[in-house]
Amino acid sequence: MLPLAERWNGHVWAIQATPSIATGEFLGVSCPTVTDCIAVGWYPGRGRAEVTLVERWKGGTWTIQSSPSPSGQFKTWLTGVACVTPSTCEASGYYTTATGPTYTLAEGRSG
Repeated sequence: MLPLAERWNGHVWAIQATPSIATGEFLGVSCPTVTDCIAVGWYPGRGRAEVTLVERWKGGTWTIQSSPSPSGQFKTWLTGVACVTPSTCEASGYYTTATGPTYTLAEGRSG
């Protein structure tokens, strides 16, 4: 499974190139302007751990953004994102240990 991004130009959808990662997926996207979008999801980190994935599209290319994942967790996914401006976003999801319960995860970006 690889992240897939497409853009609608008013007539047809076109696939956009995303940064190369071995596997992962986008689970949410928010576009506060027509030239700025944030997509969130997960990808495999070290070992078997799945860690947060955040990519930004700024008028032509997608780039991976720095995003924290709680250390020592087995699965950390961002499943949704909302951006009110290009520099102010909130993302939510969850994280879990290999043997334990699931916890809510929220991350924000401002400025």
